[in-house]
Amino acid sequence: MARFLTILTLAAVVGLFSVSMAKADPVGGTINQYEVAKPRSIDTFHVRLYGGETTRIRVNGDGDTELNLYVYDGNGNLVKCDLSGSGDDREVLVTPRWTGLFTIKIVNRGYSSNCYRLLID
Repeated sequence: MARFLTILTLAAVVGLFSVSMAKADPVGGTINQYEVAKPRSIDTFHVRLYGGETTRIRVNGDGDTELNLYVYDGNGNLVKCDLSGSGDDREVLVTPRWTGLFTIKIVNRGYSSNCYRLLID
């Protein structure tokens, strides 16, 4: 039995079996834009995401301050966030249950501006 499980594990690692996760850009296509977060501020974006499909949301800052990333559904419920440690590179994967409007908030925790890239794909 242990040998059978080892073979299955090895097969999964080398890709003989795969689990697919549907990936989707937001409605309207990939978003790739550069923004400037003012000190101690919150930048807010609204984006329509497809239900049942995973969308990746990334923020890459210039290194000047800490940025946090929050994603809320249309009802104002927190869906995902990345607050990991200090720094300004954040990423979340969001798989909505329905197609709808979502709110993305980028919070600048620092006392200086931060130029960042927002990529939603």
